[in-house]
Amino acid sequence: MIGDCIKDNHPQLITARGYDHPFVFNTDKNQAELYSPETGIKLTVSTTYPSAQVYSANYLDGQLDKYGYTMHPQDALCIETSYLPDSIHKEENPKVILNANKKFKEETVYTFEVTK
Repeated sequence: MIGDCIKDNHPQLITARGYDHPFVFNTDKNQAELYSPETGIKLTVSTTYPSAQVYSANYLDGQLDKYGYTMHPQDALCIETSYLPDSIHKEENPKVILNANKKFKEETVYTFEVTK
């Protein structure tokens, strides 16, 4: 469960005030899945990118959302698909550089379903 460890005394969780970590995929589809047993809602993320940053909205500080509700840290979870962090400095030919007249093609699909 996502919330089970978010308050742990781990240095990375303390520094980020929650989750804010990149994950490198070892498969080429359906790389991430979130499921709520309470609601039966399932989110599946499938992407052509090699990684994703998982971020738990750690710096929400009481501002209001568009419906007037107060937002607090960890009120949301983001899955941001991307190239590898700092790949421009670590890869010989990083894909993060888009040269003139080159086509850019990456895809991320977020699929929601209710399983209850």
